[in-house]
Amino acid sequence: MTKRSERQNRYYWRWVVQLLGNELGYQKMEMHQALKHRFLPDSTKELDREEFNTYLETVRCWAIQELGIKIPLPNETD
Repeated sequence: MTKRSERQNRYYWRWVVQLLGNELGYQKMEMHQALKHRFLPDSTKELDREEFNTYLETVRCWAIQELGIKIPLPNETD
């Protein structure tokens, strides 16, 4: 099992957590906890690269469908 990459981690905190937190009025840790509570039974630290990508995709789909917030894909942020 290969843990999530540093690049995945940076993307998550900058483009998923921070963007959603700014839009919804949450601090970073509050937003992270809310996402974990909604979408994961366990910690994000336990996810491998594939599982983390699935988690990210789930959050992106939820954000656009339920909130109308488009989170850029990783290749759209560099």
